[in-house]
Amino acid sequence: MPEFHRVAFASQSAVGLTVKAPQRLAFLSGLLLCAVSPLAAKTVSLAPQTPQSSELHASTPVTNQTAAQPPAKLGKLGKQLWLFGGGEPICSSVEPELCEPAKRQAADAYFTKTLALRGKLLRCDDASFKALNALPGWPDAAGFSAAYNEQAATRSLQRREQVLDALKSLNRLPRTPSELTQLLTPLLAEPLGEDELSLIEDACEVRLTDQQGQSLTMQVYWEGMQPFARALFEQFIQQAAERKALRSGHPATTNHKPTLLLLTSSSYNPFEWVDYYKQVFEFAGANVVWLPLEPAMARGRCDDLTSNRLRLNGQLRRAERYPELAAYQRKLCENPAALQDLVDQADAVFINGGDQSLTMRALTDAQGNWTLLAARLLSRVEHEGIPLAGSSAGTAIQGGRAKNRDGAGGLVMVSGGQSSHALRFGAQALDIDAPICRATRSCHYQPQTPSQEQPAYLADAALTYHPELGLRLFDLAVTDTHFRERNREGRMLRLLHDSKSAAGVGVDEATVLRADFAPRTPGLNTASSAQLQVYGAGSVWWLDASQAQGELPTQPRLGPARAMQGTWQGLQVARLSPGDQLRVERDASGRYQYQGAVNCQATQPTAAPVATTPVGTQKLAHTADKTSKAPARSRHVTKPHAQSAQPAANQAAVVAPPKVAAGKVDATAYNTWQDSALALTFILNADQALSACSDAQGRWHYLPTPLAVTLELGAIDASR
Repeated sequence: MPEFHRVAFASQSAVGLTVKAPQRLAFLSGLLLCAVSPLAAKTVSLAPQTPQSSELHASTPVTNQTAAQPPAKLGKLGKQLWLFGGGEPICSSVEPELCEPAKRQAADAYFTKTLALRGKLLRCDDASFKALNALPGWPDAAGFSAAYNEQAATRSLQRREQVLDALKSLNRLPRTPSELTQLLTPLLAEPLGEDELSLIEDACEVRLTDQQGQSLTMQVYWEGMQPFARALFEQFIQQAAERKALRSGHPATTNHKPTLLLLTSSSYNPFEWVDYYKQVFEFAGANVVWLPLEPAMARGRCDDLTSNRLRLNGQLRRAERYPELAAYQRKLCENPAALQDLVDQADAVFINGGDQSLTMRALTDAQGNWTLLAARLLSRVEHEGIPLAGSSAGTAIQGGRAKNRDGAGGLVMVSGGQSSHALRFGAQALDIDAPICRATRSCHYQPQTPSQEQPAYLADAALTYHPELGLRLFDLAVTDTHFRERNREGRMLRLLHDSKSAAGVGVDEATVLRADFAPRTPGLNTASSAQLQVYGAGSVWWLDASQAQGELPTQPRLGPARAMQGTWQGLQVARLSPGDQLRVERDASGRYQYQGAVNCQATQPTAAPVATTPVGTQKLAHTADKTSKAPARSRHVTKPHAQSAQPAANQAAVVAPPKVAAGKVDATAYNTWQDSALALTFILNADQALSACSDAQGRWHYLPTPLAVTLELGAIDASR
């Protein structure tokens, strides 16, 4: 890969606007302006002032084998992990449509009163054009060509010239991204691609400030959130407080709030969502401290943060846009002992959504070893029982498990891909590209045909995974999110099939899977067991491929497509809804046992555990084989209801599920997936009746049940 040099800017300060009283902001039509009081503007707690030490610099490596060594005294608390599925309906100034309808007027008044940031404002100046011209390359427009060669590189630079000329032809009034896109579209031969717009936003974003010169921030209106959504975060913080009390030996009180360590490293711009999540967890009852890790900190010097952000995160001018957060980050980067103190004092950890590969790069060195700081953080979760939660990418990163000596038993970390592409062309063990890699000329390439010497871009829809990554905390299954909303059953099938991972779990949006692991003594055995509980508005899909047999076909990535068919059977599948519980045990030999209860009485979104009685136990072997994926298709998605969600423990007693014809169960999920290139057929419980129930929102739930899938591929060439 080429070396990338620091981008030279005309000025060290970004173009800015000072925001005064709300009535003076008519020119922005109320779209972007936000409220930050002088106190609220200073949202990030600085780290303790500790003498400098080089012992735990963010980039100091430690091998993954030594990352999770226990402290001198082994705690009695097992791991507690919270897997948020993403898409939590948080009422904020940047997503007011997620506020409860009855609370939107009050929310808007709150955002106006507090001068809440409501979006981005762009104004390109000379420094913007200089930054964009200094890039080594340029991303292709929408509908880019897969082939990469010198001719394509020349075309991309010509495209940059066209885009910049179009930008320069406009006056320099502040505009929203959508307004700017509308003005540029008729001036360009092809519409702006997502990466092009992202670069323009970075280079041209205006820094809005209050009268004290502080950057304006997003605002969260806690009272405007649905009760069940608030409860998801409150329950997590409550558990952190209770566990803090257990570790200290003192009863939990409201005077001793738990300290939550916030990581925003999954975002390509780790500064953007700091204030947003800080407010969420403060409202939920925590003291919040930001741990400002990102790949640029882990894999370079503090002096090189800006240049490394471009290479590793595809970011431009972020320190200029967020000077307060950038200064805080730089201060901690130069004081590794203070970073260590933040980790040592944490009572809980939260990892945001975005791209799990970015967080992995923020926690590891270039050789893939944990940094010492990451190792300490993981040890506290694994051995001291501080709860860890993540949303979307922050859930996907929690899985992973090293292979046994015989090469089996590993769990991988998914890094990208779509079901339709994965079912046809399979999964690839590749690390996902850095954001906007075409602009920095750092993308992965692959041959497209046997005779084609020029490499091609890896398709954006390609299913990729990393066999060695993941935090290895949720060591029972591969973890995935946005599950039903993005039709990811097929992606999970193919991922388990091709990576030989034994099990996978997918969490729907606005839903949480809580996993309470039994305490375990490292070195004595490799057994793992956890009690799984579901909260929120959606469901959780569990797939066990440990006894799977058969093969699923894969179209060759090189050469013409062929008609093929294959069957994968011996799977076990479960769908869990709020109020359900499942205990999963994996012994040292890799065999699974299940014990659980389906609560047919629970029909409301919940955020508290339900007392249940086991209704069945199954023993399953734990091995792995192969899986497939399906094309995207239209599906009704159940939206969270606005009613107050009472704790499930206060509901009626658990009602056992009745026997239901297999063809009726989860029909919207298991109807044959098909398009012109493939057909995927699900056969649940060998088409025999099974114990299952459907709640008021039409969601089916049931304990592990036999599943077989048949995949037919057509001889139709399509994008690879």
